[in-house]
Amino acid sequence: MTTLSLAQPLNYLAPVVAVDRHGPLARDELVDALADEYGFGAGDAAVASARTLGLLTGERPHELTEQGELSATVLRGYGVEALDDLRLLKAETRGSTVAERHRPLAILLRNAFSRHPEFGLLLDALRAEGPRVHFLDLVERLVHEYPNVFLGAFCTTRGAVRARQLIESGQTRRLYADQSVWRDVIRNNVLFNFVQQLKHVGVLSPATLSHSGAMSEYDPDEKPWILA
Repeated sequence: MTTLSLAQPLNYLAPVVAVDRHGPLARDELVDALADEYGFGAGDAAVASARTLGLLTGERPHELTEQGELSATVLRGYGVEALDDLRLLKAETRGSTVAERHRPLAILLRNAFSRHPEFGLLLDALRAEGPRVHFLDLVERLVHEYPNVFLGAFCTTRGAVRARQLIESGQTRRLYADQSVWRDVIRNNVLFNFVQQLKHVGVLSPATLSHSGAMSEYDPDEKPWILA
């Protein structure tokens, strides 16, 4: 899930729109199309994320998977036939969320996320903790019930190594009770980009506050995750 690193999940649909319109594309061609027709400079991340969500094939040139074809059908039915159409929709969500402005697309994205095994388990953990989730309570549940989800979705590469060592040595509690540890192992963008994604797809309420500052400045008591 670390490939799902962009704050705006509509960007994950951009490769689908491009391939649906132009046919199979080599990676460089796809990235160029996103830059030229969508005005988006992080095309590599969008392509990687579309693959993670099972919307694009991994082979070169990239084609739509069955789920990608279904997504393209939904997008066309919603009036999105070109990358510029998607760009205009994205612009409409500034200061809001996809779930608030374009609910059918939020549902499409949420379903794509939910089919990903790690995200599905994370969603289960969130619902078990909800409706108001303290971040460290979520971490506690994940490290005990779904440790691989915690390691893969929440930790930096180096942090995952340290977290695994703590889990295997029976020091799991330090991952949510020791401030110096969880601030060291967890990726900063979990608190901003990932929270923003969850708000856009309608998992978290727009009232949830993301955290864009340094990890050392994050106070989970002040910024609970509120389920939609």
